[in-house]
Amino acid sequence: MLGFRTNETRLKDINYGVSFVADYFDIFDPINNGSPMLFPVESLSNISSVPYGEYTKYTSNPTYDTYVYLSDNLKGGENVSFFVYLSANNDPNEWPEKYRGRYNNLLAAKVNDTGYVKVRAIMGQEVPWGDHTLNVLSTQYFLDFYADETSDNVNETPSYTEVE
Repeated sequence: MLGFRTNETRLKDINYGVSFVADYFDIFDPINNGSPMLFPVESLSNISSVPYGEYTKYTSNPTYDTYVYLSDNLKGGENVSFFVYLSANNDPNEWPEKYRGRYNNLLAAKVNDTGYVKVRAIMGQEVPWGDHTLNVLSTQYFLDFYADETSDNVNETPSYTEVE
């Protein structure tokens, strides 16, 4: 579980990214096989996959609902932006080159609420390394989040989460 604490009266935007390598987790189907990701997973979109050697890999970016928690002392404050990016790589010393890769998990949300707030997260996959077809940083979800931050033109139905 990730936690962010502050002694400030105003919570600043959360911008956190980490890349890690682990020996034993599944980059091919992280959602169904208990790999590190942002939990809980609710309202999972349809997942399409195709055979890939002895495994399968995604053909689209799955999205799902998860939660962030903001304490009551933030009530009535400004929006807090969450940008949490996890990149989970399998161990290149343990896998043949064609199976080396990673999956990405991104939560991008603007929240102006307290308690447990439902937000949307997205998964991406890079198998093999260098195949950026399902990179979460080039999805509409990611582009909508940043387009709204730098412009007065608000997307009325953003693919990222905006909670007020």
